[in-house]
Amino acid sequence: MPVLIGYYFLRRWRPELRRPFRLPEWMKWVALGLGIYYLFVWGVSLPWCAVSGCAVGGVGNVLPAYFGVDARDERPPSLAHLLVASTGEPFDRRVIEGAVKLAGPHHPVMHVVSIARIWGTALGLQHPGLYPTKREWGAQADLVADAVKDLKQRGFEADGRVIGSRHPSKAIARAAADAGCDGIVMASRRIPAWRRLLQGNDERAVARRAGIPVHVVDLEPDPVNRGQP
Repeated sequence: MPVLIGYYFLRRWRPELRRPFRLPEWMKWVALGLGIYYLFVWGVSLPWCAVSGCAVGGVGNVLPAYFGVDARDERPPSLAHLLVASTGEPFDRRVIEGAVKLAGPHHPVMHVVSIARIWGTALGLQHPGLYPTKREWGAQADLVADAVKDLKQRGFEADGRVIGSRHPSKAIARAAADAGCDGIVMASRRIPAWRRLLQGNDERAVARRAGIPVHVVDLEPDPVNRGQP
């Protein structure tokens, strides 16, 4: 960013200086525009995301989330299918109760999804260590099975599955679309702004991608966030 803006002022104030490569005169305006753009992204959008909780992970996430939707306090007008989703954490009892409360008299089919996280990027040769282990797959399957059992005991028709993905929000939104869901229920833990800047906000990213109401169940901060061992 400083280089781009500096190039503009160099061409404007010292055009006589020798340069190894001569670019067209209009390139100074391109450099100025790019400099202002990155100044906005890094100076405004990212700090704003850290405070408000949008999904961070590139310009494609920052700018849409800057003008994006809020995932909270949205209620579907009708319910035939409802997705109860987790990005890999255990399904808290309050999340199940929130789904039951949201279902109300509609008594929808409940679909339970949990994400087995694949780390790294999709570029280059994939290292086997970045994929979920059999133990991790089994742990996620147990979480889903417990949630499905709980919902069935409450009188709902329910099914579940585990999805491996690098992008939990994308995988959850796709699962909701595949099942024809009318709403999504997720948990949200209040975390410090610096962690939100690094990790992003999954429920807001899901709301932006899915295009259907997302009901967020606020949970208390975990022991790490409270400074407990």
